[in-house]
Amino acid sequence: MEDCPKIINADDPNFLEWRRREKRSSEIFLGNRQRDCFAAQHNEICRRFEKMTLDLLSLRYSVHTDKILKIIKPGKRRGRSMFQFLELDFIKYNLEGTPLFGEIKHSITPKQAMKTARKQIRQRLAGVESQWPNGSGIVICYFMSCLSPDILQPISLDSASQLDDYFARNQVHGVSEFCIDVDELFIQLDNAGIATNNIRRELVESYKAMTDPGSTIDLNSSPIENSLGNAFPKNDG
Repeated sequence: MEDCPKIINADDPNFLEWRRREKRSSEIFLGNRQRDCFAAQHNEICRRFEKMTLDLLSLRYSVHTDKILKIIKPGKRRGRSMFQFLELDFIKYNLEGTPLFGEIKHSITPKQAMKTARKQIRQRLAGVESQWPNGSGIVICYFMSCLSPDILQPISLDSASQLDDYFARNQVHGVSEFCIDVDELFIQLDNAGIATNNIRRELVESYKAMTDPGSTIDLNSSPIENSLGNAFPKNDG
């Protein structure tokens, strides 16, 4: 039935049209605000890193990525705007076909990041409750301890092996949460051949440039080179 929640692919025409409308609305809202090139570069590297993380989870746990949850907006009548599209980091089905919704976060403030992810998971579970009342969720937050020595470590951290045990047990009802140090993720990415230590360097350097732009200034270079060249450090592979 059309009114039932559906899991669709990210290339679904209805979703692509919705995303174009959302992008136009965002551009109108932002207007001509000045773009922070350092923040833009760091965010782009973070997006690449998230994709690498999802590739790893797909390889290790056979989760599905690039999926979208299509649900009916509460109280909406039929029409183009009656649907709501919720992007999913990943989804995995158990033997009965019940979905597990997964949210990934990479954060220097894991407590807040996990609170946000928990809210996202519960929103998705509420949207599919009529069809999958026993749906479950998992929040995986990678604590970005590599970005600065001044970052405070969370009270407790889980291990990557605990995440392995979770998926080996199939699905657990409710919402489960894991906070893992990103250094464990770097090791797994390297062992899987998905990424090398270069991504770690890029994350650290772009974060430093974003939070301390003065650190990118080379006193031996000309002002033009500093203003242009150092804004986007070369990637030597």
